[in-house]
Amino acid sequence: MDKYNFKVVAELRSDLTENQRLAVSSKIGELQQRLKIVNIDNETYCKEPPIKDYDDFGAVNFFFSALKDMKEYFKKLEYYDLREDDKHIEMLELKILKIDFELPDFLENDIKEYVKAFNSDSLSWDCWWGEVYGSINMAQSGNIITDEQADMLRNHYLFKKRG
Repeated sequence: MDKYNFKVVAELRSDLTENQRLAVSSKIGELQQRLKIVNIDNETYCKEPPIKDYDDFGAVNFFFSALKDMKEYFKKLEYYDLREDDKHIEMLELKILKIDFELPDFLENDIKEYVKAFNSDSLSWDCWWGEVYGSINMAQSGNIITDEQADMLRNHYLFKKRG
């Protein structure tokens, strides 16, 4: 795999109907043909060789972006920059964190709206991200939640470690 600089790992959900599976597979095939992307195992896609320097970046990145537009059909969708040993996992769904402490109403509301916007691909999700960021800081600075609780919320909702 050393000859590739970038790769995408994409695994379809197992609960897709046959028609959905065929439609998505057809779209993936069209993208592969147009972008010269090859499937090197069941789930891994890279630019067709030969690869010179980093000329696989554009095709693989565009392929990943196109698959993100169909993210509801995937169980796993990952992009790897093998030069930097970097991995980007596309969050397919954001879930409410189960916690054992109470949140102030303003923070709980902002989190619910953020999750709803994120999961519906609303253009306002980034605005809600900012609201959650500010509300966590406000609750922490007002001693409504502890530093540890604030960090837990930030790590889950705002700065989720990927990979």
